[in-house]
Amino acid sequence: MEQETSPEGRLLFYACDALGDIFVLDEGPHRILTFDYQHEQSRMDLGAPQRLVHEHAQSMMMVLAFREPHRAILLGLGGGCLLRALHHLLPQCQIHAIELRKKIHEIAENFFGLPEAPEVTIGIADAREALENSPAGSADLILADMFHANSVAPLQRRQEFMAECHRVLNENGWLVANYDGPANTGEPLFHWMGEFFPEILLCPIKDENHILFAGKQKLPDDLEDLHSRVIALGERLEVSLLPLFERVFRLETKAG
Repeated sequence: MEQETSPEGRLLFYACDALGDIFVLDEGPHRILTFDYQHEQSRMDLGAPQRLVHEHAQSMMMVLAFREPHRAILLGLGGGCLLRALHHLLPQCQIHAIELRKKIHEIAENFFGLPEAPEVTIGIADAREALENSPAGSADLILADMFHANSVAPLQRRQEFMAECHRVLNENGWLVANYDGPANTGEPLFHWMGEFFPEILLCPIKDENHILFAGKQKLPDDLEDLHSRVIALGERLEVSLLPLFERVFRLETKAG
């Protein structure tokens, strides 16, 4: 979920399921997925579907400057922006996306051009159950972007979520999660994450979301040592990532 918006685009499709409304809009060169006409879930550049438009998605993909995964789990499909970008950058990476709502998956397939490749699989399931059924150490990367219309799914703020992600990730794995609102490092979320992961980075987003990076390995003491890798990654994504990376700061952890 990105900044609040009032789309003025053409309504392309509408659906409703047990969890609420789903709208697909065309607005100039972009296609938008929204649940309430105020908050965007996904925005796709129709001319370059692999290009990440929203800052939160660009920030989440910065993890590839830390770790190049062979096996990735995406929690929350939405319009598939993270899935398209990750597959574009790493076509050999095995990607398994989990989406709670079957209708969202159908819409993403029909209107947002999901990649069709043997390396990409999509399951309709509850994320909690999907994690519990995943073998220990089976993923290099977990990207968590689970949102309702205007707030993050409660699971993503729970201690058991951190514990399960830690279990499923291998010894060099990373969890990257998108959260709504300004970061409050005194809340239990940060305490729990710090108990499991020795490396935690936080990136504030201009719309007051924040991205958390939690690694089972430590990065260089000086994050500036990663600048060249971030710049190179941005060039591949066709977006300038360095201004975003310069907002990133490190949190102390008990696990470290």
